[in-house]
Amino acid sequence: MRATSVITIILLIVAAYVLLIVAWRLRVRLVIDTLRHFNRGVFNPAMMHLAGHRHFYASVLHHKGRRSGKEYATPLGVAPIDGGFVIALAYGEDVDWLKNVLAEGGARIQIKGETYVVIEPEVRDISAVLGLLPVAWRVVMRFIRIYGVDRCLKLKRDSTCAGIHPTTENIGTNSARAVRLRAAHEIYEWLEELLANAPLTLATKRRSE
Repeated sequence: MRATSVITIILLIVAAYVLLIVAWRLRVRLVIDTLRHFNRGVFNPAMMHLAGHRHFYASVLHHKGRRSGKEYATPLGVAPIDGGFVIALAYGEDVDWLKNVLAEGGARIQIKGETYVVIEPEVRDISAVLGLLPVAWRVVMRFIRIYGVDRCLKLKRDSTCAGIHPTTENIGTNSARAVRLRAAHEIYEWLEELLANAPLTLATKRRSE
């Protein structure tokens, strides 16, 4: 009985996860807006205590309100690249912080204990910047593309402002961690291809029935 209950719980969790992926890929507004409001009201305030610090994964984007002129701070996942940064647009392009950065033409990013002025914001396809990212961030970007997230914001670091270049991961090509990251990268590529071809497979199956 206990084993059956555990299996049932696992299956429910898997089903909920699959439904979340499908809802996100279909851009179901109810799901996206619910998670966005939860993050804004609960998760983001908690994250702000640690975001931007040296040993924490999340960074802080400081941006100015395009209408109010008020300064805002938003915790985000920021990937360092040569000469700038990349931020995945998990909630799409209709978010206030993105509109603010585009309107202002720049912002400040606090990452790993350092703050950088960034300029020349540009919305790009994630596929166009994958080759610029460190290995670990390529894995992350591959993973979120499973959810249908395929756009990002590319920012250039202002070289006229002082700041230490953020440390990107320098992982040896033959290290155990590099092997694990490459394996994860390949798994996410396979999942992405599987999800992309799922509608075609179902349609073919229906025609053959």
